Amino acid sequence: MGICASCGNTILANDRFCGECGAPIADAADPVRLPALVSARRRRRRILITLGVMTGLIALGGGAFLLFAQQSRQGKVIRIALGDFVPDFSAEPEPSETPTPDASETPDATETPSPATSETPSAAPTAASDDRPALQTAIMPGNWTFTTVLTNVSKVDASDTSFQLNRQGLGRSETWSQCVSPEVAAQPRSTAFPFRPSMGCRPGSYAIAGGSYRASMTCNFPQNGGARPVEANGSYTADTAAITARVRVPAQVVSGDFAKVPEVYLDYRLTAARTGPCN
Repeated sequence: MGICASCGNTILANDRFCGECGAPIADAADPVRLPALVSARRRRRRILITLGVMTGLIALGGGAFLLFAQQSRQGKVIRIALGDFVPDFSAEPEPSETPTPDASETPDATETPSPATSETPSAAPTAASDDRPALQTAIMPGNWTFTTVLTNVSKVDASDTSFQLNRQGLGRSETWSQCVSPEVAAQPRSTAFPFRPSMGCRPGSYAIAGGSYRASMTCNFPQNGGARPVEANGSYTADTAAITARVRVPAQVVSGDFAKVPEVYLDYRLTAARTGPCN
């Protein structure tokens, strides 16, 4: 018996190679080539290490597959170019007188069959019709500053998993100023106040009275196929306004084939304040 000079393992008589490290025994009479396989103990150690590495690779590979599968299912990506969606409109005035007489005449017609009470209600519509211009002109003419902020981008069909949304840039704002003339202050519908006149908004319905604002309109988005529907709600005072607006536009597709291009909602917050007289 002896000790291996290379690893210190015990060497038995007639051993030509160390059973631990495989080193040839110096005093062997007839050295031969190292065997292709190492000792059983060393082989078991290598097998365990190999199994550990393979287990790690399988785990990583499984994660990669899941990620790839998710990308495969959601690989049609939608890019929202936020700079393109900050509103920039061009308006054509529409008369606001037409709805007002209709609203005031309807109560008169309904009260006509009752002579005893027709006089009292008829006074109320008269007062209401007198108040409407007063409430509208409560918007003070002068220089106003407006700020638009894109607050959210969402799918029109929330259950559609065939594409993803790029939400980078949410919160981006744009500020501009314009002179609100006495004519526009008296008839804010004519320019869809407080939206930019250049947005071309055409109100289908437009109500601004008593501090409450509501409008349903179409506005021009050249980069999104032209006129798009806009819903707006909010409040105002003589010298301030706070509006939320939702625009429905087709998504800008980066990749993927769609029989019909999906649509997205763009939500905006629009605030306005009078800063002084027009220059």
